[in-house]
Amino acid sequence: GYYRFDNSLVVDLNNQAALFDHDNPDFVTGNRNRLDYGIGWAKRWTWGYLRPQLRGKHLAYNLDSGTAPLVNENPSVTVPVASLDSSIFFERETNFFGGYTQTFEPRLYYLKAEFKDQSDFPDFDTREFTPSYDRLFRDERFNGGDRISDEERLTIALTTRYIDKASGQERFTASIAQSINYIDRRVTLSATPAESELAELSRRQSPLALKMSGLINESWRFTSDIVYDTHDDQMEKSSISLRYNDRQDRLFNATYRSTRRDPRSFDGELLEQNIRQADLSAFVPLAGNFNLVARWNQDFTNNRALDIFAGFEYNSCCWRTSLVARR
Repeated sequence: GYYRFDNSLVVDLNNQAALFDHDNPDFVTGNRNRLDYGIGWAKRWTWGYLRPQLRGKHLAYNLDSGTAPLVNENPSVTVPVASLDSSIFFERETNFFGGYTQTFEPRLYYLKAEFKDQSDFPDFDTREFTPSYDRLFRDERFNGGDRISDEERLTIALTTRYIDKASGQERFTASIAQSINYIDRRVTLSATPAESELAELSRRQSPLALKMSGLINESWRFTSDIVYDTHDDQMEKSSISLRYNDRQDRLFNATYRSTRRDPRSFDGELLEQNIRQADLSAFVPLAGNFNLVARWNQDFTNNRALDIFAGFEYNSCCWRTSLVARR
């Protein structure tokens, strides 16, 4: 549930119940219940916004250990979370690109979540988020329901935009952000994390995150997302995308992405986790209501095609059918 009241008060209620089962009796199975309730004040003005928020997160299990004994078959934890998100908008007229309004938008995001021991908890479906600009403004490090992260950090960000005064269209935007961590993060997926993971969780500064997007002309747009590790002096993540969309509804997308991640131990082996991928897709109207659709997604790390398809689509006002070959 999500409720916004006239006085800018916002209440959201999230409940999840999940049951995990497996044919192998050596696997831990059971059910998981997670609650995430929040109350905040989302006030926006023409010159900025202010969003304080309080959340309560609760996680509880009822586990079946199978053949292996468990330390606790009914672990649970409740974590209070507080955050404050704020920004101010400045703007000025500029003739640098000819007839544009330039904005300057500093943003501060503060987050505090207490540490609660979760070393007895299973890991059914959870991974850490891939580093990104948007990740610095999340109240969780984990994608999945098996952990509630501990945090105390301040994210500082700057955004600038160039807006066409005649059309109101945003022609270019760039944002840069970095977080300052005030505590060593102690919640991990593994009960015995590697030394490299512990060292990263004790760092006081996050990688530097940058994202940009802009119009090259009326048909071409680019976007880019970069995460640079200032501690190790190396690129942690990068992506560049080009999108073509003309007035005849012809679409073309091209993306290249790369992500550096430490190898992961699985069944006694170290598995490579670096990602290098290319993704191409197209949509071309043909005669009448017939369209050509195609996609090619290639994984260069393991030298394999992840997804390839091509075919035809018929799309009228009321129904649509397609015939594609896919691998």
